[in-house]
Amino acid sequence: MYFHPSKQVRLISGISGAVFVAMLIPFTVSAESADLEARIQQLEKTIQTMQQQRAEQDKQFELLSKELVGIEYQASQSKISKAEEKGSSKGSPVYATFKDGVKFEDGTGNWNLQFNGRVQADYRSFSGDLSPDTWSIRRARLNTQLGFYQNYLLRLEIDSSAASTRLVNAYVEANWWPQAKFRLGQFKTFKGLENSTTDSYSDFLERSLAYNTFADDIYERGAMVYGMPFNGSTYALAVTNGTGQGNDEVLGTNQKKDGQDVTLRATINPAQWAGWDNTVTHIGGWYNHGIQATGIASASQTEARGVNFFSPAAFTGDSVDRTRYGVETVIAYGPVKLQGEYDVSNYQGLATSAPVGASKTYDKDVKAWYAEAMWLVTGERYADSYKDGQFGRILPKKAFEPNKDGWGALELGLRYSKFDGSDFPIFAGCSAATVPTFGNGTISPTGTCAGSVFTKATTGGIILGSNEADAWTLGAKWILNPYARVMMNYVHTKFATDINVNGHLDNKEDAVTMRAQLDF
Repeated sequence: MYFHPSKQVRLISGISGAVFVAMLIPFTVSAESADLEARIQQLEKTIQTMQQQRAEQDKQFELLSKELVGIEYQASQSKISKAEEKGSSKGSPVYATFKDGVKFEDGTGNWNLQFNGRVQADYRSFSGDLSPDTWSIRRARLNTQLGFYQNYLLRLEIDSSAASTRLVNAYVEANWWPQAKFRLGQFKTFKGLENSTTDSYSDFLERSLAYNTFADDIYERGAMVYGMPFNGSTYALAVTNGTGQGNDEVLGTNQKKDGQDVTLRATINPAQWAGWDNTVTHIGGWYNHGIQATGIASASQTEARGVNFFSPAAFTGDSVDRTRYGVETVIAYGPVKLQGEYDVSNYQGLATSAPVGASKTYDKDVKAWYAEAMWLVTGERYADSYKDGQFGRILPKKAFEPNKDGWGALELGLRYSKFDGSDFPIFAGCSAATVPTFGNGTISPTGTCAGSVFTKATTGGIILGSNEADAWTLGAKWILNPYARVMMNYVHTKFATDINVNGHLDNKEDAVTMRAQLDF
C-alpha cells in the first residue's frame, strides 16, 4: 500500500502524540495520589495534636474544678467557724462596713450597730432691715441604730444645732412583714411628700410655705403601722399625742383630756405597675385629726427663715378641734421632675372672746400650696432615687474629683408657694392685754384695738404680722458625691400687709441662702 509522504508524517505525529499522552497519564495520577496522601497524613497529625491538647485541657479543667470545690469548702467552714466563734460567749471582733454610715455586725447576722450623721452649715443674707444676715448650723445630728434578730430595730437620734441638745427620733420597730411594720416611740409622722422626705435630700434649702400648716408637730410620740401593701403603693397610720416634739399629752384649758391625733397617708406610683423604669407618677394624700390644747400653731416663718409673718393670738376657752389634710403629686421623667402639694388646716371650737366677753364659735382655715420644677442638668434620673413613696439620695454619674474627669451632679429648680391665713384677722397696734381672741369672724375689737383691723402700726403694741404671703424660690444644687452637696437659693417673699419688726416696716423679704452639707 502506498502512502503519500505528507500523510505518513501526519500519521507518525499522531501516533507519537498518543503514545506520549498514554505515557503521561500514570505520572499525573501518581502525583495527585501522592498529594492526597500527604494531605490526609497532615490532617491526621493535626487531629491527633488537637486531641492531645483537648485531653490536656480536660485535665486542667478537672484540676481547677477540684480546686474550686476545695476553696468553697474552706470558705464555708471558715464562715461556720467564725459564726460559732462570734456567737460564743468568749467575745471576738466584729466586722465593720463603711457604706451609708458606719456599721458593725457579728458573724451570726443577728446583731448590727449603725451610726449615721449629718451637718448642715448655712449662711443667710437679707435685704432691708427685717432680718439680720447670719451664719448658722441648721442641723447637726447623730443617729444610732441597733438591729437585732433581723426584724427588730432600736433608733436614737439627737440634734445639737440648737442651744440645747434635742431628741429627734427615739423608737423601737418590728419589721415582721413588708406590708405591716410597727413603730413605737417618738418619730416623724408622715404629712405629705415634702415633709416625709428627709431634709438631707430636700429639693431646696428649706421646705415651702405649705410646711407652716403643721410645722409645730413634725415629730410625735405614739405608735404607727406602715408598709407597702403591694408594689407601687405605701401607707402609714399613726396614733400620737399631737403635742409636738418631746412632749407628752397635756390637759386642755377646760381640764379635759384632749384625745389623740390620728394621721393617715397613702401613695401610689402607677408608673411602677406599667414597668416604666425611667418614670415616676406619684399620687398621694394625707389626713390628720386631733384636739389642740394650746391654740393655733406656732408662728409661720418665711422659706428663708427670716420673718415670722403669721403669729395670731391663741384660742381661748375650750380646746380646739383641729383637722388637717393634703394632696400631693409628682411627674418625673428622666432628669426632669414636676411636683406639687395643697394643704389645709381647719380649726373649730368655742371661744370666750375677751374683751368682748361673749362666747363665739369659730370655723377657720389656713391653706397653703406649692408647685415646683426640678432639672438634673447632668442627666441623672429622679426615678433612681424614688422608693416607698419618697425621694432619696441622688447618685451622680461621676463624683467630683479635681484631678479626674468627674464633676458631680448639677440640679436647678424653681418653686412658687402660697400661704393663706386670711380667715384669721390681723390686729395691729393692740396691747397684749386687749388682743381679741378669735370668734366667728364678726367680733369687733374694743379699747386700744378699736378701728385697727388690717391696719399697720408704727409705735408700741403687739404686731401680729400678715395673714397672707407668697414666695418664689430659685435654687441651684451641686452634688459633689452622694454624701456632699453645696446649695444656693434666692427667695423673694411678698406679704399682703406690711411687717413691723423693731420699728422697720416692709411688705417683702429678699434673701440669698447657702448651705454646705456632709452626711454619712
